Amino acid sequence: APDVRNLACMKNCPVQATLSSFLPDSARGASGNLADQNRQFGPVRGVSTVLPAAPGKAVAPVTAAAADATVSAPAGAAAIAGKGIALLNQNGCVACHGMTNKVVGPGFKEVMDKYKTDAGAQTRLEAKVKNGGSGVWGPIPMPSQATIKDEDIKSMVRWILTGG
Repeated sequence: APDVRNLACMKNCPVQATLSSFLPDSARGASGNLADQNRQFGPVRGVSTVLPAAPGKAVAPVTAAAADATVSAPAGAAAIAGKGIALLNQNGCVACHGMTNKVVGPGFKEVMDKYKTDAGAQTRLEAKVKNGGSGVWGPIPMPSQATIKDEDIKSMVRWILTGG
């Protein structure tokens, strides 16, 4: 059976599509947390498949950071993760950087992996965001982001280097 019941309509449609599918408990966590397999921005969010479903209720979509915070993160980590992704969205970083893979610039996970053992990475990357630059990840230059507050740059870089 299809998981939506709707009319073939493109505009001025009188009926909203209704989602009628659900994730059975036996499938929960079978392929990892689906929230981690979707982007944390844009209209599509993953559904956490590591949290138990509330009886008789639809499972609400959550960001991967929120799902991880709910399961295992210490208090306050969810707020930091939420602020990091919010700043990246607000400042347009996600237009050029994917969460895991290169779009125009490197993915945030690629940056984290490259600098995970570099003690000076936080300071250098803050300067790179503020002043721009090129050559490290290829020929396309990263424009200067001098209009972003230093505190926000520090939060974004910390979020990237810690993996959210």
